[in-house]
Amino acid sequence: MKLVFFGGVHGVGKTTVLERVIATSSGRLYTVDPGELFWEHVYQKKDKTPDEAEVLAAKLIERECRLHPLVVCNWHYAVWTPSGYVLELALPKLATLIEKVRPECVYLVLVTASADAVFERREKDRAIKKRKVDRLCVEEEMAQTEVLYRLHHDVVSQRAKTVSVVFDNTGPISAEAIEKLAKTLYETS
Repeated sequence: MKLVFFGGVHGVGKTTVLERVIATSSGRLYTVDPGELFWEHVYQKKDKTPDEAEVLAAKLIERECRLHPLVVCNWHYAVWTPSGYVLELALPKLATLIEKVRPECVYLVLVTASADAVFERREKDRAIKKRKVDRLCVEEEMAQTEVLYRLHHDVVSQRAKTVSVVFDNTGPISAEAIEKLAKTLYETS
């Protein structure tokens, strides 16, 4: 089985890119969004601590990896909290997850865009999505995401074959670019 962490900063367009990749999949991939667990349990219901939500997220990913040959996690490499940026899944939990599911390959996809593009998208989505819309915050989040993306790579690559993919989503994305990304993810599925 293959495991994909498909991440980027809020507003970079990762969900849009992922939806386009899914449209080419013909059912060959299964997606999970651990962030939804955090949102539901930590912020809406307030019935779990962040650590408890992390455990739920790891269990969800592990379960889906046992059921599907290609699992894609809609991911944030860096998550802002009032006390600073944290990983969506702490590195020890990430290491344990990789050791438990023993994927044939882990893909770390980082969707990027220019700071201007991300800022404009956040401005446009301001009414429907709760995000920090401040140029300095965008740049800070982008820098932290790159640092924590590299930490993901360091931890994962010690435990499984790892492929890093950076996908630039600054401008209009061609169907060919989406197909190339999808082919990269499916090539051994």
